[in-house]
Amino acid sequence: MPATRAESPRPSLLLMIVREGDRLCCTLTDGGGIGLRAELPVAPYWRLEAMAASLSGHDGATQRQTYGGLVYRELLPLPVRQTLARLGPCDLTLQLAPDLAGVTWELAFDGELHLDERHAVARRLIDGQATVARPHAGAPRELLRVLMLAEDGAQPVTELLDTLQGNGLRALLVDRAAVGSGALQALLHRHDVLHLVGGLDGAGAADPASAALLPLQHWPNASGRAIEASVELAAEAGGGLALVVLQATPSQLRAALASRSGAVRQLINAGVPVLLHAGAQPSDPPWPGRTSPQAFLSTLYPCLGAGLTLGESVRRARLAARAQGEPCAHTQLLGNPSLRLLQPTRPASGAADHVRQVTVLSCDLVDSTRLMHQLGDEAYSEQLARYHAVLGETVAAHGGRADDPQGDDGVMCYFGFPQAIENAAVLALRAGLQILARCAALGLPVRLGAATGQVVVKSDQPVGAAVHYAARLQAIAPPGQLIASEATWRVVAERFEFESLGAAPSMKGFDQPGEIYRVLGESTLRGTERFDRQSQLAPFVGRVEELAWLRARSRLDERADPRARALLVLGEAGIGKSRLVREFRRGEAGRGWRFIEWRCAPEQATTAWFPVTEFLGRYLRFRDTDSAQQRRDKIAASDMGQLRHEQGGALLAQLLSVHGDPAALAGWSSERQRRATMDLLLQWMWQAVEAEPVCLVVEDLHWIDPSTRALIARALSEGNGRRLLLLMTSRPEPGQDDSDLGADTLLLPGLTPDTARQMVDSLCGARRIDPDTAHWLLERADGVPLFLEESTRMLLDLAGPAVDPRPATAPVPATIHDLLMARLDRAPAAKRLAQVASVIGREFTRSLLGAVVAHTHCPVGVADLDDSMATLVQADLLIPRGSDHEPLYLFRHALLRDAAYGSLWERDRRRLHGVIAEVIELTLPHVAEAQPELLARHLTEAGLIAEAVAQWERAARRSAARSAHLEAIADLETALVLLDHMAPGLERERSALRLNLLLASRLIATEGYGADRVEHVYGRALDLARQLGDDVALAKALFGLEGFHFMRADFDRARQIGQQAGELAQRSTDPMARLQSQWSEANLVFHQGDLIGAVDRMNQCLADYRNLPHRPSAVQDPGVMCLCYSAWALWQLGQPDEALRRAEQVVELARGLKHRFSMAEAYGFLSVVHFFRGENEAALQSVQQAIEISQEGGFSVWLAHAEVVRGRLLVQVGDVDRGVALLRTGYQRWVDSGAVVTRSFYLALWAQGEAAAGRSDQALALLAEALELVATRGERYFEPELLRLSGEFQRLLALGDQAVDPGADPQRLKAMLDASRDWLAQARERAAAMGQHGIALRVAISRLRLEQDRQALRLDDDRPGQPIAVARVEQARRDLEEALAAIQGGRGSRDVLWAEALLARLSGEPRAARAPLWIDADMARSFDLPTLDARLWPQAGLATQDSG
Repeated sequence: MPATRAESPRPSLLLMIVREGDRLCCTLTDGGGIGLRAELPVAPYWRLEAMAASLSGHDGATQRQTYGGLVYRELLPLPVRQTLARLGPCDLTLQLAPDLAGVTWELAFDGELHLDERHAVARRLIDGQATVARPHAGAPRELLRVLMLAEDGAQPVTELLDTLQGNGLRALLVDRAAVGSGALQALLHRHDVLHLVGGLDGAGAADPASAALLPLQHWPNASGRAIEASVELAAEAGGGLALVVLQATPSQLRAALASRSGAVRQLINAGVPVLLHAGAQPSDPPWPGRTSPQAFLSTLYPCLGAGLTLGESVRRARLAARAQGEPCAHTQLLGNPSLRLLQPTRPASGAADHVRQVTVLSCDLVDSTRLMHQLGDEAYSEQLARYHAVLGETVAAHGGRADDPQGDDGVMCYFGFPQAIENAAVLALRAGLQILARCAALGLPVRLGAATGQVVVKSDQPVGAAVHYAARLQAIAPPGQLIASEATWRVVAERFEFESLGAAPSMKGFDQPGEIYRVLGESTLRGTERFDRQSQLAPFVGRVEELAWLRARSRLDERADPRARALLVLGEAGIGKSRLVREFRRGEAGRGWRFIEWRCAPEQATTAWFPVTEFLGRYLRFRDTDSAQQRRDKIAASDMGQLRHEQGGALLAQLLSVHGDPAALAGWSSERQRRATMDLLLQWMWQAVEAEPVCLVVEDLHWIDPSTRALIARALSEGNGRRLLLLMTSRPEPGQDDSDLGADTLLLPGLTPDTARQMVDSLCGARRIDPDTAHWLLERADGVPLFLEESTRMLLDLAGPAVDPRPATAPVPATIHDLLMARLDRAPAAKRLAQVASVIGREFTRSLLGAVVAHTHCPVGVADLDDSMATLVQADLLIPRGSDHEPLYLFRHALLRDAAYGSLWERDRRRLHGVIAEVIELTLPHVAEAQPELLARHLTEAGLIAEAVAQWERAARRSAARSAHLEAIADLETALVLLDHMAPGLERERSALRLNLLLASRLIATEGYGADRVEHVYGRALDLARQLGDDVALAKALFGLEGFHFMRADFDRARQIGQQAGELAQRSTDPMARLQSQWSEANLVFHQGDLIGAVDRMNQCLADYRNLPHRPSAVQDPGVMCLCYSAWALWQLGQPDEALRRAEQVVELARGLKHRFSMAEAYGFLSVVHFFRGENEAALQSVQQAIEISQEGGFSVWLAHAEVVRGRLLVQVGDVDRGVALLRTGYQRWVDSGAVVTRSFYLALWAQGEAAAGRSDQALALLAEALELVATRGERYFEPELLRLSGEFQRLLALGDQAVDPGADPQRLKAMLDASRDWLAQARERAAAMGQHGIALRVAISRLRLEQDRQALRLDDDRPGQPIAVARVEQARRDLEEALAAIQGGRGSRDVLWAEALLARLSGEPRAARAPLWIDADMARSFDLPTLDARLWPQAGLATQDSG
């Protein structure tokens, strides 16, 4: 009995058998990785036809096996036999030329089973007539209705009828003579299967032997008109019939099939499967062992009713019949063996309609109407038949699928459909070129167009723009040419030679068709050589260790015996195996190696010697236009032609498919020829190795054919004493075992994030890419260089400045789309589960996936979840993670997930997202609570806008609470976009107000208050708050705008807005609003230079802040801000110890708040206070903390601040170049944020760095820019120090010139030092007026040193010993004492130590009495220009530890 469950999907193969001259040609293909073509000399197959006709009516096993053995050995080439044996059971379609149909190919016997027992076999005739393709799945049916027609009083077969009732079957037996044509027509429309029993009486048959080479139409026609009339009616109703069964004698069936215009052929051409069954007839007497009157049919129909495919049902029926000795040798199935007649009402796949990338090849016979008139109808029809045969054979041989002809001469062909092929575009163009050549040989003018793109598959028919575009390209192609689209060119640019035709002409329906290209032929540069011709070759990064590994193992050791070695580079597709070998080849080419490259191919995986013959074709410089004689001459003239081997020339000619003397190898068995060929190839290889060391590169070992693999294994086993290096690349395919080759294996990993980012930056060139997009690219590519390169190039090619990295899926680059889809299509049943999982996301749990699949509204059916999951894991499409309690799975690659997601119809994706959202909400509440963004995404994609907005807001607030500001921004922006799709109303406006305020606060954290987006978002919030009359929100928006204008240094506007916000804050019950108002005013006062007033206001704000019972989280916490800025102010006011105490206190506060933004700010200000105090090590530690927190949180403003400070500290400790670079980077980041405030401070630090690097002019220019900002913007808090630095730089510049050239103009020197005195006088005046005692101390130190320098250079007196210079030095000394006395504490700080050292030196006190007379180099660098000033320190009587 048949199984009650449909069989597992299995491969579908097409075996095309035709005669070409004196050769019998067999082409075997699965439309994907298998593409095999083999030939045999024409055998006397008419003898086998005669034997087939005379097979015993009772089908004796011995006779049948004898016959089948002859067919197997004499008519099927060895490679075909080996491939069929290796692949196991499959759906096998025999596509036969008419003159070969008389052979019973189904009986081919391999010594164990017949072909139709091992495989589900069907036939398809090649006769030039158009055939309508039927999909694999029939119309949804719960019941298969069978109409049985008998004639001439044939008795019903009661037992057979009993088997046709129930189990999905219903049968009706009708006497044909008793039913009129009208009634019969009605019956046909109500049934799915027509079964005709007997009545095809023949008039005898011609002798098959004499008609062996004649077409089948020479067989006589049948004379039984009643059944023939029924068949004609069935043909008319063919669109509704699923199957026609003709049960008659062998001669009757041959006659019925022979007529090319008969009704049986009409049925076949209409796409209706026909089963010709020459089994037991109702009137047959019983024979020994027979237990059932109709074993074949009583097995066939229950199998069909159980949902098995047509081919599998016939296979099982044959086995059952032969087990009982029932004849079925002449039974033939004509149609699609994968067709399933019975389908459930809810398709098991649920995803028959899908989306995929295909390469479409549009073919057309040029000027067919003129040709028809010129040739006449009959001749034209024959030419048309030849044309269709060429198309069908060539497309099938290259793994494509030809559509039904468009009219008489237009045919659309698809590559990558119904199953993806990773090199579909290559096969399409290769097929196109072959079609051009074959049609040209027939004198048929054709033109072709090829286009690659996404199509929708509806009812097994591709529909989309790519189909129409291919037709448009074909229409403009000149006769004999193939025109390809730009998309196709991009995919295969390295594999073919093209001629650019420029922009495509205007085409209906295509506004921007892009460039088009004429395909000239295949490129000879493949394998690793293909990189040599790339104009934009991606950088080779991250493979230093791997390249060294190859080089270390390839070294020739002259001291030891050379030996053959094998190296295997193992890695997944796109990981960079070929590129690594190419770089190795380039590096080693000049070191004595000769490189030979053999390239395996998926479509030639079962073609014997393909890598060898492909190489030899290149090596011997074969051309497509070469005749057989020219190729024989090239062989003879080469070193291969000089090999000493019995029949070497004949073996090489046969190996390279060069027709020669057929008698040369007469009597040689296939095995003998194979061994001799291998001996010949090894002889040539050893000859090459004797001349020089040979590195044999074998690309894509996983696609190698058995013969070439055996050759490699033998070369290694016999290679001792020979300088041979075998370098192989391979993918880690399931079940693959290469241990027999004994190779050292290098497993190639993915790129690290750093090297991947380096590759992205190099590909982008001068175009900048923001960090978020770069991170998205790196995450998508998973370290696979090919994925990274193609994703980056796609990003750069897209219109617009940026790509949103957060959609449910992103476009998969066309160049790798077929590669990814081919992996999914290899597991067709499990692919449906992968599609469902892809909608959940890249990562998912077993429980969630199971709940989604089991949901009643899930649009994609999965038969067995666990089996499908195991298949995906075994195929390395999914990676299992998590625990046994909660299994977790991850798609191997993000792009693999995107490809699966993109293969679903948008309709099904939307439904699935809705199902997932419902499952999460109702059955997984913990997931909804922990991952609101997951629920929000599914609601969004399901089109449930209001619910989605609420969840996005939840997700954003959750992220903000964890200081995940970038995630919060992304969630908020998504929610705001969705709001535009909601109907206007109060709820929408309130949601928009909340979202904008929250978004602005996050933008402050990441981009800074001065960013343009901050003003824009706060402006929207301001309008909404006024519209809704919400004073609390209005105050928040005003404070935000006040902060924006403050950061832009528009202090007047900021104060005006701040006052409006303050008035609202005073009326508010929110204490934080009042604190914000206080802080805003204090901040303005600080930056405008009133540090004393600012500290007073900050102290009051801090007192109020400490009284708050609860401190709500804010982007800028008022307590943190007041402590930070008051610490800074107190140092400038001369209280260094209190400044440090507050800076340390703010760090503790920020930590207590667990607020990352505040922590970044606190550490940044602590580093500044340490820097001011001269505590370099502590400052570096603090600033590093600030950088790490800012980078992690995405706080660009505080990162910029920390970078500038760290850069200045690096200069301070002597790392000048790195410090200046970081100063420049940090300052630019600050400017990019839109901020204007504090630029003068950062410019001052940068100027000191430039001065330390010896670039005084740049330093003065930066100081001038800073002072200009002070003058125009009124930001004066650091003005005294800017004036001091200007004077200090003028002094050092003057002294530097004098040290370099002692004879320089003294007046110029005096003028420069006079300018220095003026700057310092201004600095002293401003510091005193502003009460900045800390800056005043620095000014006093600089003034004393200036006067000492002037005294030493005698610039103020004409004669030595005069009192002017002495008096000025003394006055400067008293001023320094006063400035030092004004400092409160800070006895260990650098400025205080420096002042004390200077005073002690002048007083003549011994070193031990007061501060040391020496200072460390760091202390000196805080003021001076080390490269210049160090030469002048001896003049001041000072020394450093550095100088002794």
